[in-house]
Amino acid sequence: MAFKFNKSEKEKIKIELEKDTFSPGENIRGRIILKLDKPLQAKGLILTFVGQKYRKGLASYFLGRWRIYHIKSLGWGFYNFFKEELQIDTEKEYYGMIYPFEYKIPQNILLEAENWKDKIPTAKIIDEIVSEEVYKETEWSNRWYLEARLKISHGKDIKNKIEIKIT
Repeated sequence: MAFKFNKSEKEKIKIELEKDTFSPGENIRGRIILKLDKPLQAKGLILTFVGQKYRKGLASYFLGRWRIYHIKSLGWGFYNFFKEELQIDTEKEYYGMIYPFEYKIPQNILLEAENWKDKIPTAKIIDEIVSEEVYKETEWSNRWYLEARLKISHGKDIKNKIEIKIT
């Protein structure tokens, strides 16, 4: 018995860039390549630019009225402090095609990255760490990426992302 494997999502949609390191205010030029097995009806093709803070580490806090000390692994944590979508194409039947794109990185993006905590709702912080009595904050780093998404009308979206550097 032979098994037929379908292409993974990442093989069906790819992002190619002219380079991978950029500066604020610079244009990102590239193309989205669709390699579909058969034509698909979709709501549109979207390119999303995301600025994300991420960390890996531990939080320590007191639990309950008995003040039991507890250390909790946070694992990988992240917060998307910037997200902007660019509509590449609209609703239609898609098949294997190449879509060139250009996206201008906001001039103040590094300032947004620096002031990211101002955007977090207090309730989200409290939910995450349970108590602010004792909290050892881990170091947060910047991550930037582009995500291409084919929004499927009836089914799971096809998507892939590529990380970039902004200096």
